[in-house]
Amino acid sequence: MGRQLPAREAFVASGRFSDKTDVVRRARLQLRVGRTFELQNGYDDALQEYQSAEDILTAAPTTERQQAWHAGWIEVHGHRLWNFYWTGKTQAMVDSLQLLHEPLHRHGSSAQKAQYFQLCALQRMRSERFLISEETLEFARLARSMVSSANPSELPMLQLTFAFSLLFHGCTDEALPAMQEALEAAERAGDVAVQCRALTYLMIIWRRRGDIKSATAIADRTRALASSSQMHHYIGAAEATLGWAALREGRATVARTRCEAALASWQRARPGIFPFQWMAVLPLATALLELGASASALQHLQIVLQDSQQQLPDELSSSIKLLGEHTRSELADVRYEFAVCLATAARHGLV
Repeated sequence: MGRQLPAREAFVASGRFSDKTDVVRRARLQLRVGRTFELQNGYDDALQEYQSAEDILTAAPTTERQQAWHAGWIEVHGHRLWNFYWTGKTQAMVDSLQLLHEPLHRHGSSAQKAQYFQLCALQRMRSERFLISEETLEFARLARSMVSSANPSELPMLQLTFAFSLLFHGCTDEALPAMQEALEAAERAGDVAVQCRALTYLMIIWRRRGDIKSATAIADRTRALASSSQMHHYIGAAEATLGWAALREGRATVARTRCEAALASWQRARPGIFPFQWMAVLPLATALLELGASASALQHLQIVLQDSQQQLPDELSSSIKLLGEHTRSELADVRYEFAVCLATAARHGLV
């Protein structure tokens, strides 16, 4: 992200000239350095900075650990949990949430407690592979209810998590105004990352509704915003949606190019991490089938069966697995099965 390097340099410089006895300030500056890496998909570098922040705090004598110290310690673990979420480390999230529970209960602010419930929801989402249960939705709803709209810095991501939970719980109609509210809150706060995420899930909503015009408009907006910040997950989502639109308009070759660009973008971010790669894979497989490239279509379809990816409807997953059992020489004889598989995807609003 172009703007992250000067921000990182500024945080490092501030840390260099900070009062060495002010461990909370120094630790928070270290967290901000880590965050600049995370926004560029530098997750391992970010974790190292978060560990450095914890080391700064734990070096302080226990007699000097006042409320601000405890708030800083909770903040460190919150950042680490987000890192585990983005990288799909579900068990690490479980362990960290357990570690955080008691200190948070004793020392956490209302905002930190709201974020804790949000992270509980996110951990469950990963475990459920984004087929969100009622219980997970309630965690997200509780987190959202704990923060006032008067606090613009905390609201956008909490609202986004709630809207996201509605969407993947199957409440598409309720998710639309909730996601639009998340986008508006992010715009007011100047939070580009949340804007890109909200726009991405608005694309999914419009795709589910089959609204090519709205989905394309949002995709163009997402691509411009995400490109300016080098957010490859959301550049990929925009390319995938433009590919989906091209396929709907009967332009299979353009659809193939766009969807392949989406997969390349996700590879640049961190392979396998973006959990909604069906956004590109399913339109791409359809386009490849239309272009006579059955073997390539089948190869790409295997991506959506990975554990890191959103769980697809059972009938669709079973259909893809069945196709995968055919040898390369048999593919010409299973065009009907391919067509049934992709028709199933279309029925669920995925193509």
